[in-house]
Amino acid sequence: MSEGELKELLTSWGFEHIFPLLSAEDITLRRLRFLTESDLTYLFRHFKLGEKIEFRFHLLEWKRNEGLNTPDKTSIQLERDLDENDFEVPQPSTSSSTSNTSFVNQNQSFIDLLLALQDHPAGDYVKRTIDEKNSLNDTSRKILIEAIVTYMVKNKIKPGKADFDRISHDIEREFNDDKKIYYNCVGQRPSGRLYDKYYNTLKKLKKYGEVFDSSSSGKGPDSTEQKISNEKAAQAQKWLKSNDEPWSVVEEKWRLCYKLRRDDIVNTDGRKFSISWLLSQWSLYSHILGHLLVEIDFLILYPECPPLMSKWDSFREKITPILNQRLTDSVYLSYLEEINAHTEGSDQTLALLLHVLLLSMRKSNVKTTVKDSQSSFIIQATSYCKAEKQLETLKTKIYNSGETQKPIIVAIGGNFDCTKFYVYFYDIKYSAPDFLTAFDISFKIFHVLDLKYPVESFEFWMFVQKYFYGIHLDTDKVPPNILCLISDLK
Repeated sequence: MSEGELKELLTSWGFEHIFPLLSAEDITLRRLRFLTESDLTYLFRHFKLGEKIEFRFHLLEWKRNEGLNTPDKTSIQLERDLDENDFEVPQPSTSSSTSNTSFVNQNQSFIDLLLALQDHPAGDYVKRTIDEKNSLNDTSRKILIEAIVTYMVKNKIKPGKADFDRISHDIEREFNDDKKIYYNCVGQRPSGRLYDKYYNTLKKLKKYGEVFDSSSSGKGPDSTEQKISNEKAAQAQKWLKSNDEPWSVVEEKWRLCYKLRRDDIVNTDGRKFSISWLLSQWSLYSHILGHLLVEIDFLILYPECPPLMSKWDSFREKITPILNQRLTDSVYLSYLEEINAHTEGSDQTLALLLHVLLLSMRKSNVKTTVKDSQSSFIIQATSYCKAEKQLETLKTKIYNSGETQKPIIVAIGGNFDCTKFYVYFYDIKYSAPDFLTAFDISFKIFHVLDLKYPVESFEFWMFVQKYFYGIHLDTDKVPPNILCLISDLK
């Protein structure tokens, strides 16, 4: 079997360009027959998914034509649709040869855990925990689960129950963590954080048409059912352009056309004039109750995201001693004393001190001041008139710089006695009953409208995203000071 034969075969498939890659990995024509799905995932990690799918098709056809062994269990699973049936209990083996095969598969890694972590933006945090021989905590477990699920969905790997059991065994073996945390099959229904996360992610993707049906002979998005769904969405969008009541119907129609709206948002790419166009197309964002529509979109986008308040109280308790230890400026220390003395109205000041703490932990040379970071997060004024003047100054600055407006909180009153809060964005004002509600709305606007965080307060918002909301995106660039603070807050 010469290299020429391998190159000739790849050329016949239209994949001669990957011959150097296979040669570099010492894959010969003889060894080609033994490739598994995990091997393909590794080889095509820098290619588009479509190329991997096409190559796998040619590989399976070649194996069949050559009379080689049936593809392995993983390859067979990959030919199935992403469906809840993926979680059916495998049928018991009847032959001794099948039993032997199952035994071998159970002792092989279903996926490469380290490779999954490598592809995750916060994977280094887990690797560092393991390298330092520390036990996994809830933060590192969450990152690990997110990395595994993202890896499987991205590479179209469809695990069965036995595969979840194998992954949990791998985690226990490689990371010395309790496998039952991740997968536990006792009784009628399996459970575990990894199993539930994968199942819920699939439901979300299928609900909004982001997973194609690989077993439907090319029918997928253009099926009759999908066309009906698209027609209903278009009708809902048309109704929303000329109606804003009754509000229950508004919310129902708003949900129906989420995918149309999301496509518009993604296509704007956060550009200044595109945002203005977007808000004109979906004008109910400007309604006095528009923040409820932001909430709907956010929950569709991140259905498993915890509410801000679920961690805020515990955060207050944990962050106070850290601030006491690390703040040195007398002004900031006096604010901290006020926080300890005033429970009411102190959330706002605590959030402002978080800007101070994150910047003090920074090791980069970016010259952003504490004032810059705080000013891009909130405007505080003693009167509504003064707040409006500050907003006009901010709008002029943004206009002259050609930047895109970002949501900002406006607070009316003193440090511990602000009486009014609202979120300002493109002349939209969402009234809020308290600071934390305004804080929550502001964060969700960034994600719903696909906006970048302000450069001045990037680290603050990234910490909020990771710590409070548990959102981990492929595009995240997480500074070390954020990971350190999250670790300190364990």
